[in-house]
This record gives sequence, structure tokens and C-alpha cells, in this order.
Amino acid sequence: MLLGRSNDGYIYLFTDPVRVLAVDDDPIMREFAVAQLSHPGGEIVTAFDGQDAWQKLQSDERGFDLVISDLEMPRMTGFNLCEEIRADARFRDLPVVVITGRDDTFAIDRAYEVGATSFVAKPVNWRLLGYQLRYVLRACRTEHGGSSAPPSAIAAPPAQAAPHDLLPALSREAYKHIAAIEHAARGLNGPSAEDLLETVEELARMLKRATSIADVAAGAIAETSEEISLAGLLNERARTAESAASARNVAIALERPPALWRIEGDRRLLTQALDLLIGKMAASADEGSTLRVSAAAASEAADGRAGFEIIMSAQGRPLPEDLDGALLLRIVEAHAGELTIRRTAAAETQAHLVLPAARPTKQPIAKLTIAGFA
Repeated sequence: MLLGRSNDGYIYLFTDPVRVLAVDDDPIMREFAVAQLSHPGGEIVTAFDGQDAWQKLQSDERGFDLVISDLEMPRMTGFNLCEEIRADARFRDLPVVVITGRDDTFAIDRAYEVGATSFVAKPVNWRLLGYQLRYVLRACRTEHGGSSAPPSAIAAPPAQAAPHDLLPALSREAYKHIAAIEHAARGLNGPSAEDLLETVEELARMLKRATSIADVAAGAIAETSEEISLAGLLNERARTAESAASARNVAIALERPPALWRIEGDRRLLTQALDLLIGKMAASADEGSTLRVSAAAASEAADGRAGFEIIMSAQGRPLPEDLDGALLLRIVEAHAGELTIRRTAAAETQAHLVLPAARPTKQPIAKLTIAGFA
């Protein structure tokens, strides 16, 4: 897809050659796919139904980077094609983007159940579809170590080596529950409907967290780098959290660090990380207790450089292991930081977050240590 032209030449949506298998029984849609997605070095191969696509997947020795498929087709539907792809170990990690009606919730649910990676609604906005395909490819390649080889040619890593591989499945499950509960709530009135809608909102938050984790892990969120006052950031986030904490009768006591202490990173992501950590600490603190927040100079950050340590402590329950914690860790990882959570013998939870004073070019993986949890 041609995006425009610069002094250096033409600008295309795909910066690397991509092989796409476009499956649709409508010849016009197949022509559109070739015309809209073609780019230098890439190849758009078409198939007229699921059976034709399955034969090409099995016989093509070069392999494909992704599949775009309509759902309702003769001989073999897009649903059946997804099932065949996921049942074959060679194609288990091959991204499959399906095209469906905008309001066809049943088709969307079923497509995710049989293994679709993502979907796009009709009528197709080809530019938006192109950006979505680029994101899906980038996320897939990041999960497999940045390799540009087709997913079918890459051995799947052990599940325990890549815990965020579960995120797509979790997102699909959350979406199914949201759709089902929302449908049921529409036919109810009174407290029962309100309870259901609250559940829908909670599931929606889960899905948003899962999506954010996947985005950060895949590098899909555009990060900026700027110098940030540690004192200003902590003061701002502590004040923001005071309202929710006071509702549980939990006080937040901030010991402001020196004004000259500065960290470097993405302000939006670091703000989100501190909100998550302060929120989790306050929510787990005993009623009537105090959440203490301070900072200290750290002699060594995760990558061996000088940094700053943010320290939080409160009497209360252990922090739960949930999606908020997973997202927090991903953001810390993106900033080459280190997070340690401890439980003391006095039933106090302590969180130690170390952030380097300047972000490295190559970001090492963050460490999460949980010690002394009951």
C-alpha cells in the first residue's frame, strides 16, 4: 500500500516484504486486496475459498506471513479454514485476520473461538486494514524474537518461556463474556441488570489491560523519551490516588525527593505504572492504615547504571497477581527497570521500584521478585 512520497522516494505501509494469502469468493475483493496491499518485494496471493486457500498453504514452500479471509464462502468457510490452520503445527502461529459484518457478534465470537487473530468489519477501509495487518505482523514477529521468517517456519516457544502468549486467548475469552452478558442485561431491569452491567465493565477493563500488555510487549505503543522530575511525578500521582484511597480510609504519606532528581522515559507509560502500583498498594492496605511513598538514590539499576528507587510500604494484604500487575511489569521492562515486592513478618507489603536515570538503547528484561507471600 502506497502511503505517499518523500524526498527519498515512495513510502509504503509495509517496510519489509510480506507474503499475504487473501481468501474471498468475491473476485472484486480479491482484486482490491492485490491492488491495495501490494508493495515492493512483497506478494499478495489470492484464493477463491477456504479449500483453495488450504491447498495453497500446504503446497507453497515459501510460506505466508499472514492470512486475510472472508468467513462465508462455498466448499470451506473461513471458520473451517481457521480450524484447519490451528490444528496443523506448521501454521499454529500464523496470523489470521477475518473479515465479517460490523454487527455480526455471533460470527466474531465464533471466529475467535476457532483461532482468528483479529477481525475487520465490512465495508473494508483498506488503509485501516493495512495498519491493522502491520500491527498484527509486528506483534507476531516480536513474540518470535523479531524474526522476519513466516510464522509457520518458526518453532513455537515453550509456554512458560513466554507468558504473554496467553494474552490473545484471554482477550478472546473476555470479549465473549462481555458480549453475552451485555446481551442478557439489555432484557433486564432493576438491580440484576445493574449487577450484570458492572460485571461487563469489569470484563471490559480486563480486556483493556490485556490489550495494553500485548501492545507494550510488542512495542506497538509509540514511546517518547523525555526528562521527568521524579518529585513532580510522584506528587502528581499520589494526589491523584488520594480520593480512591480516602474512600477506604487509607492515607497516602509522600516524602518528596529532591527537586533535581530526574528520570528519563515515556511520561504516559510511567504515569500509568505509578497509578497501577499506588492503586494496588492502597487497595490492599488495611483500613485506617497509611501508605508511605518515598524515593532514594539507587547505586545500581537493573542494567548497572545509577538510578532512583521508589519505595512504597503499607500494612495489609499481599498484592494480588492480576492483569494490572502484568501491565505494570511490562512498563517497568520497557524502561529497563526492576520491581521487587516483599512481605515482612509484620504483615507489611513493600514495593521497591528502581528506574535508571537514563534509558539505555538496548533494554534488558525487568526482574520481578516476590518473596514471603503467604
